[in-house]
Amino acid sequence: MDRVEINEREIERLQAVVDSYLDGKANVSVLEAGCGSAMHLDLRGKAKVVGLDVSEEQLERNTGLDEAILGDVETYPLPPNRFDLVVCWNVLEHVPHPDLAVANLANTLQDGGLMVLAVPNAASLKGVVTKFTPYGFHLWVHRVLLRRPHAGTEGRGPFPTFMRRSMAPSALVRGATARDLSVAYLRLFEGDQQRRIRRRLWIVGPVWWLARLAVRVVSLGAISPELTDCFVVFRKAAAAAPAPRPVA
Repeated sequence: MDRVEINEREIERLQAVVDSYLDGKANVSVLEAGCGSAMHLDLRGKAKVVGLDVSEEQLERNTGLDEAILGDVETYPLPPNRFDLVVCWNVLEHVPHPDLAVANLANTLQDGGLMVLAVPNAASLKGVVTKFTPYGFHLWVHRVLLRRPHAGTEGRGPFPTFMRRSMAPSALVRGATARDLSVAYLRLFEGDQQRRIRRRLWIVGPVWWLARLAVRVVSLGAISPELTDCFVVFRKAAAAAPAPRPVA
């Protein structure tokens, strides 16, 4: 998948979380699920990276992979307890059953490992508009408002989007416990893509303040106008130590 424009400061914060986890570790095994043609985090040369994607062309273009797997993130039979770190970057909005994808990734994560998810906020105004508008409108936004004339051509976003409710940040957090996951990091923020569109349309200053107020009032607070993107990091519970054998 193409890397969606996201505030560099937010990426630096997320990178610090991953760096803290990687510190002192060697021979780290990483799965980039829905990897596309590019890496998304700096793994500092410490990791063996396996990429999983449905596009053979994207896998061939990704020079950061040690191993490439052609397969679907929802259904590919990933081995259990295989990876120290799983990264899934702007993929869940493009699959019909994101809950199945997360379950598959959680199963292949080692005990104590991290799962890094970058997702658009399905409960944001941008998420709602994306869900209920046709793909042709998405192409127009990218080609005209974001000035990307080649958007939608081979290997370039936007890609068809489902934006299921089960991939909303709140839903992901609620489902974490059933998969032995706990939240290690959660950050909601406005992505650079929406900021660029707002500035192109002069939705800034007092106009943006009024627009945000209107969205909150009309949606009764259920839809966020500005928190368009989310980083969430889950940690898988460490395996419980075996019970001591009773002394005879």
